[in-house]
Amino acid sequence: DLGDGPTCEVTLGGGAAQCPIPSTLQSENVALPTAGEDDPIVHVRAYDSVRRSVGCVVVPVSTLVPLEVWNVWYAMDDGPEEAEDKPPEETSKMHLLLQFVPREVASEETPQLREMRAQDF
Repeated sequence: DLGDGPTCEVTLGGGAAQCPIPSTLQSENVALPTAGEDDPIVHVRAYDSVRRSVGCVVVPVSTLVPLEVWNVWYAMDDGPEEAEDKPPEETSKMHLLLQFVPREVASEETPQLREMRAQDF
């Protein structure tokens, strides 16, 4: 049980955002620049209401198709004490909607286009 106020921390390179878990129903998004890294990696860590870590998902940006929305359930890493032989139904999962926008595309984007893309979430 995550409680009444679960939060998350999203990191990408040197950038990070901490916030309540975003909701597609509220059109809430987290956007971070890749900062020109060669192989950027997104880390999403979920916390329960008392700020205890409940798991982490690691996604290499290179696995995302530019401009396409990636809508997938990821198994969460619960840390070093995680049992290796845990049945799939007992594995914590996180549902993510991700989109990689290449720097060249983002730099040419108008605010209206950026807002329209955010509606995909």
